[in-house]
Amino acid sequence: MLCLADRLPTVEAPAKVHLLEWSSTTLKRVCRSTLQAGTWSSIQGSESAQHLRAAMYGSIEGRDESWMIQASDYKEIDWLTDCRSLVGYMSSTTMSSVSDKRLAIDFTTLRQEIWRPCGVLVGDPASQPGTPLNAKDKMYWVSTRDMVCDALTKSMRWDDVRQLCTDGIIFS
Repeated sequence: MLCLADRLPTVEAPAKVHLLEWSSTTLKRVCRSTLQAGTWSSIQGSESAQHLRAAMYGSIEGRDESWMIQASDYKEIDWLTDCRSLVGYMSSTTMSSVSDKRLAIDFTTLRQEIWRPCGVLVGDPASQPGTPLNAKDKMYWVSTRDMVCDALTKSMRWDDVRQLCTDGIIFS
């Protein structure tokens, strides 16, 4: 789900959000682990959010040669996932190896986004002691119970999805 909000919603402090886009698709590749499925799902969400952020920036600002960096610094993107191992991997200062080469490339791409400080185009996890405090892309773990979009693909109660669509409230 791609939503606009003025802040990151939490279970303790629900937020008013605007649902812009949702997708419930079958991955075209066979996933051998939840880490792999979570990574590919995060890539799809990240691409949608990056596109929206660039479009929002482009609608209010003129462009010069540094517009990509300025657009990337314009708004924060908070990624929510219920794959704890993905959050751990993305925030780790060391990269463990994975046997799937495509997955390793995908990890590197996502890590460059999470580890990108303001003012640069691409983050470099190898040159920093931790994720930058001023990063505009951040990944958070939420429990499966609180992952609203899971009801679109799993046998779960639809109360949270219904509340999001009717009231614009997430995590209440």
